[in-house]
Amino acid sequence: MNEELQGVKNELLAAIQELRAEQKTGEARLVGEIKQAVHDSETKLLTAFFRWQENNGIKLQRLKADTGNATREIELRLENVEARLQELEKRYLTGGGGG
Repeated sequence: MNEELQGVKNELLAAIQELRAEQKTGEARLVGEIKQAVHDSETKLLTAFFRWQENNGIKLQRLKADTGNATREIELRLENVEARLQELEKRYLTGGGGG
């Protein structure tokens, strides 16, 4: 009977060692899958952010161009007003006239 118990004990120890090995293998596989999932998520986020940044850059360039155009238009109008004001000053302040 002792030999029989020893045999059962040895079988149980072998089964325990096999389960531990399977557990370690499963854990290693799970860690690998988690790492891959995190990597894939990071890649997707960075790709999405890059696309957003590209579009935002294009919008910013267009805004700068529009602002530059508006600024130039305002400058031209102001120059026109100044020229007209100078003409009026010449006419009315230097005694040139009124018509």
